[in-house]
Amino acid sequence: MNRIRDEVRLKLHIDELEARQRELSVLKDFAISLMTILNVEDLFWHVAREVAARLDFTDCVIYRHDSEADHLVQVAASGDKNPTDTIIENPLTIPVGKGITGTVAKTKRSVVINDVSEDDRYIRDVMDARSEICVPILIDGEVYGVIDCEDQLPERFDSTHLEILTTVASLTSSKIAQCAIMESYVRQAEIIRQVSEVVIISDGDGKIIDCNPATEEATKLAARHIIGLNIFDLTSRGSETNTLRSEIIRQIGDGKIWSGRVPIIDTDDVKKYFDVSITPVPSADGSDDMFVSVGRDVTKQMHAEETLKERNQVLQDMGFELRDALEQSRIAQRTQSAFLANVSHELRTPLNAIVGFSDIMRTTDLLERDPQKAIEYNQYIHSAGQHLTSLVNDILDISSLAANESDAHRDDIDLNTVLETCWTLTNHKARKKHIEIDFQAHDHTPHIIFDERHFKQIITNLVDNEIKFSAEHSTITLHVATNDDQSIEISISDKGRGIEESQLESIFTAFSRADWVRSQGVEGAGLGLALVSEMISTNGCEIGVASEVGKGSTFTLYIPSDRVIQQSQSAP
Repeated sequence: MNRIRDEVRLKLHIDELEARQRELSVLKDFAISLMTILNVEDLFWHVAREVAARLDFTDCVIYRHDSEADHLVQVAASGDKNPTDTIIENPLTIPVGKGITGTVAKTKRSVVINDVSEDDRYIRDVMDARSEICVPILIDGEVYGVIDCEDQLPERFDSTHLEILTTVASLTSSKIAQCAIMESYVRQAEIIRQVSEVVIISDGDGKIIDCNPATEEATKLAARHIIGLNIFDLTSRGSETNTLRSEIIRQIGDGKIWSGRVPIIDTDDVKKYFDVSITPVPSADGSDDMFVSVGRDVTKQMHAEETLKERNQVLQDMGFELRDALEQSRIAQRTQSAFLANVSHELRTPLNAIVGFSDIMRTTDLLERDPQKAIEYNQYIHSAGQHLTSLVNDILDISSLAANESDAHRDDIDLNTVLETCWTLTNHKARKKHIEIDFQAHDHTPHIIFDERHFKQIITNLVDNEIKFSAEHSTITLHVATNDDQSIEISISDKGRGIEESQLESIFTAFSRADWVRSQGVEGAGLGLALVSEMISTNGCEIGVASEVGKGSTFTLYIPSDRVIQQSQSAP
């Protein structure tokens, strides 16, 4: 009899493991598919048909919140609700606060109803359901929509289903935000296309690689005659231009964006003036070996300004008091230029890359003329988009952790196993710089209570940071030590440049970057250590840093003894 019970238990355990594996596989496939989904409508149908259906949710409906009417509108479905194509059978509109779904939208809290027949809030749809699970889709704390699944069996859904569906809703929220950002980029790119700005792509030596039709129109040269020239070959000659050239080379050589007015000579020796922004575009290995120059023709504006100056001088000679009005106009113009420069600072580099390369690919026959170059440009666009997505995701993660909107899981972590995984994840990047990561597992290293996803991200972020600022052929040490009070210290050390004492206090502040990091164009927005600090704090631990300029830095993660699991203990 005991053997039969054991076999039944084993069978149940195997079934449960297979179910968990299937659910993880669905989540993995969903995360991968998000890269190819381009709009919210396709996203909702994918969640209903591909995700919910594969999770064996027989009836799933996605609602979108109409904020003006304060109603929930059915926009995607699977099962009996979706007989064919994108048709929704018996489409419902539910006021926020009404029914189970409307209540979830109002309270912003997920629910699992074991038997809807005992719940007066239940609103019948195309089938008689007995159980229901409902999860809100939240963006910046506001309800964007609701994922609602029903089943004809009572007690069909449990806490595991709720956790899975909550993860799906979270991934959906992030993708909705990404779609909004990409739509914004497309609108901005369309605006730039309509104003016919000049776009020139050049390499690190200033050699022109490609250009758009507006450049041909401005220079009165065909693209085949422009490509191969040095970008300064298009500018006018003279001491003023030589000084400008030196200034541009110095600034973009430091990895900074240069903006200013540049004179250009066309084939008829006509001088034109352009307000130009030259942006370094990081390549895959982090070097700034490509530049996107975007210019707007301001020749008429220049002539108008010169004419205005002449007339102003005449008016002054005649005694008219127009000086103050002209000065106010100039102040307004300078203020506007400064405002636009400050607002666009963080987004200008990737945005110019996206606009520049996409404009070249859209307005030229590059795909047919040079497919390899087209693939390369597409990679730059993709990299810039990934950089923006990463920036936004990091900001959202930091905000969520700081606002206590994201709880840390209390996972039982095998410290050696997880650290070896982190070593594997970072070792490939280290080998590219011929850096050795010195880590040796310890036989008796205990388990710890920590959110496993957070822990992996913390260690990989710290090691990646050390790799980024370590010289080639150096060593990074990953060391684990157990203190007398059973607390644990995990130290990550390098022999790099080190951090100045004045920078240590702000190193874990978002967007904080050392001056030399900015000047040398090292990639990153200054969010990695801020995210690490928030995750560590959320898990009830601490981080410290010790550094000496010229000798290196050590980041130490302190795990208190109450989060260390001895062999006789198990995670609560």
